[in-house]
Amino acid sequence: MLSINFGFSQVTEKKLTEKDGISLSCEYVFEKSTKKKDKYLLIITVNNETNEDRYVSERSVFSKSKQQFIPSGTLQEKNLAKVTIDNAKSTFLNTYYVEALRSGYFTLDHKFLTVIKAKTAIIKKYYFSIEKGLTPKISGEIINAGKPLESFSLAVNSKYIEGHYLDECTSNKLELKDENGLLRDAHLRVYSSDSKFFSTWYQKQKNVFYKDDDSNTYFIYDEETKTIELHQDGKVCIWKKVE
Repeated sequence: MLSINFGFSQVTEKKLTEKDGISLSCEYVFEKSTKKKDKYLLIITVNNETNEDRYVSERSVFSKSKQQFIPSGTLQEKNLAKVTIDNAKSTFLNTYYVEALRSGYFTLDHKFLTVIKAKTAIIKKYYFSIEKGLTPKISGEIINAGKPLESFSLAVNSKYIEGHYLDECTSNKLELKDENGLLRDAHLRVYSSDSKFFSTWYQKQKNVFYKDDDSNTYFIYDEETKTIELHQDGKVCIWKKVE
């Protein structure tokens, strides 16, 4: 623990813990004193000291009102770390959490992924109070050190696939739409060029969508070329994205 004086304020730095390359530290700065308590600024730092991005999964629930999945993880599930002021004035507000950042990825079982990037830190600031004249007693815990992205079974965000396509087998023009995003079963609708007809396709694996009521017909989306490979009746056709 290191104490540094900046003018009239004393900054105390404290290294708390480390787990699998993720470190947790904090600083607390005396702010002011009242008749019964001292107020401090708490600065929490979670640092990813590794060379890889680390991801944490958070479960979700299906919202009927929004017609999509929304994050619903508990504090223990979704956060990277927590810091507790053991002698805080309020026992209900004595634990402070640090959550990773939204990554835009989600898994096939509808979990949202947050991320702390390699060689970067996430910093959070809070205020706490303790009984006047006492020294803060602080403890910390790494809740989730995270995992590499390849540890998860990812679903492709169907929003990325939306657009107009040309079927190179039939020369038909098609439009793919994600009606609501992150649906109960992530799906796309494929419309004919005149929008009079459409078919519904459900995502069952990453980048793989199966046609509704036809388990033998499916397409694979190639993220690099932004093309779709349709498999139907033993034939393969390419849908090429057009502007």
